[in-house]
Amino acid sequence: MVDIIGAFFTVENSREYLTIKFSPNERSIKSRWRNNGLSAGFLADYWATFFPICDIYEQHKQDQLRNTINYIANELLENTMKFHCDLLDIPISITLHLFPEQLVFYVTNCAHAGTSRVLREYARVLLAGDIEELYLQQLERNALDESHSTSQMGFLTMLHDYHANLAWQFEPVDDQSEYCIITTMVQLAI
Repeated sequence: MVDIIGAFFTVENSREYLTIKFSPNERSIKSRWRNNGLSAGFLADYWATFFPICDIYEQHKQDQLRNTINYIANELLENTMKFHCDLLDIPISITLHLFPEQLVFYVTNCAHAGTSRVLREYARVLLAGDIEELYLQQLERNALDESHSTSQMGFLTMLHDYHANLAWQFEPVDDQSEYCIITTMVQLAI
């Protein structure tokens, strides 16, 4: 059964979009960690060209959009690659759709049911809680955490700093599977 958290929707009428897929076949996806930054930078540079520069204000807007896309794409890719299950032959993909007023990101990966449960709980907390309060609490926890094992700041920063809308779709690989296909959607007003 498909589980939706947030205002998830599937884009069907996008004139401009770009998809990158990471195949799990040759090398483990986790072993290609440095490619996250390269891929996010490429996406940011690619989409920035859709916003022509005629004056200093437009240059600033294009630079700001490039940095925002780079941050969001990098965070999404890091999360999906960190929690992706390499046991199944399912690629990770990231797609960006451009609309007149917004960009919509979709990132898809496969994860173990336990990982998916943790993300579902966290997603519900994020969407139901006071973002300002959650953001400050996590900053405080991170300041006290000497292990630095996980910051949990990616989604919070998207919501807090970039005013993005987030949603998730969880779909079992099959009826008997302990694995789940997770699609994270991020809407960004432009």
